[in-house]
Amino acid sequence: MEPSCGAGSATDIVGSTPLVVTELLPALQSYCILMGKLRWEAAREHVESFRGKRIPVTTSVEDSACHSLLSICIQLTQMEKTYFSLNFMLPKAFFRKENTLLLSYNHIKSELCRFVDMNSDNARSCTAEDLRRRFIDLVSARVSLMNVYNAFSINSLGLVSELCMLVNVLASVEEMLSVSRKHDCMTSLFELICGEARLLRLLLEVQLELLRCQWFILFIIVRGDMILASSARNSSLQLCEWLEHLYWLLLSKFSLYFYDILAAQCTTADAEHTVSAIKAQNFIHSFNSFHRKSDATFIALIVNGTSSSDPALGVGYGLQRIEGGSEGELKRKFPVLFKTGTDKSEFERLFPSLSILIQEASEANLPNDRIKYFYDARLLKTFFVLLVEYNIYMALVFPRKLAERDGAVVNFMMENGALLRCAKACQSLRGISK
Repeated sequence: MEPSCGAGSATDIVGSTPLVVTELLPALQSYCILMGKLRWEAAREHVESFRGKRIPVTTSVEDSACHSLLSICIQLTQMEKTYFSLNFMLPKAFFRKENTLLLSYNHIKSELCRFVDMNSDNARSCTAEDLRRRFIDLVSARVSLMNVYNAFSINSLGLVSELCMLVNVLASVEEMLSVSRKHDCMTSLFELICGEARLLRLLLEVQLELLRCQWFILFIIVRGDMILASSARNSSLQLCEWLEHLYWLLLSKFSLYFYDILAAQCTTADAEHTVSAIKAQNFIHSFNSFHRKSDATFIALIVNGTSSSDPALGVGYGLQRIEGGSEGELKRKFPVLFKTGTDKSEFERLFPSLSILIQEASEANLPNDRIKYFYDARLLKTFFVLLVEYNIYMALVFPRKLAERDGAVVNFMMENGALLRCAKACQSLRGISK
């Protein structure tokens, strides 16, 4: 049952009786329930109504502690509202500006740390001290999550080492809150924060497995954690909208990277129906559409397995089904994730040339905004190769000579490359804050 915000009138004010923690706990529980439901204004009004009935008694250590906690609760309502609006993400033009929200959370943390130093040793063992520790955990978790989002906007999601580090940060947040989330009064609020950290960690683990071309069942788990993003219908919750967008983007990537493997397990109609149901950028439709309009020989996504020391690369991708011989060995080194076109013999004929170009692009350490171009006068074919993310390359082949900076080709490769590596999604974090 939701707490009521109308907690009494001015006639209910208790004179100079010191406020004790046992009186504070019911009000705190109601506050946390409202905060857990993202009802910040109602939570603020509830605390202000409760606090308005008590006059601070400066001679009482416990009364001072309770009023300090109530003051922090009120501050947190506005800060949480700002957090979920993503207004803490500063546009690049303001990179020298201090992050106001981050400073506010750190200021509250400092207040909470000073709070115990001002009290006696006896006060440290009381319930107020336990609440203080819980609030420190809450603020620390928020600071960690803000740093994770800021890392996204700087480095995107294409670096395995960076992703592993962020996954560890999020796992440590979950571990830190493992005790606090069971608190009788604050469970609702901590469940919200834990749910966000868990969802974000699972999404990053999905991205890691996509980079490594591994099978996984994480999407089933992640789908169950999308409750947080279900509030995205409220236009003020940009954070929820962004998390849901990232989920659908990763699902769309999965449908592309594993399309050939999945399509072999069902009818063409079922595969097309599943692909059409994807809400985010539909890469399969985009690739097939560009193939038809541009008269490309084919478009392919190919993994350079020779440049990776990651033993997990390709595990579960069905490499054991590749035939033997020199051609089979080449495909083991350069697994094909996806390709358009139905001319298998033409693809097989050009595949050795493609693998060489991909190897050269890798050895040259070309960044993901540089396209490797090659026109083969003997084959009368034009090749374009671009690093998408990690060791995954996009390759386009045309049956005629095209300019190195052909506008349609360059735009298609750059646009879809940025989408696939989640660069646009990460950049949008800063765009929301403008």
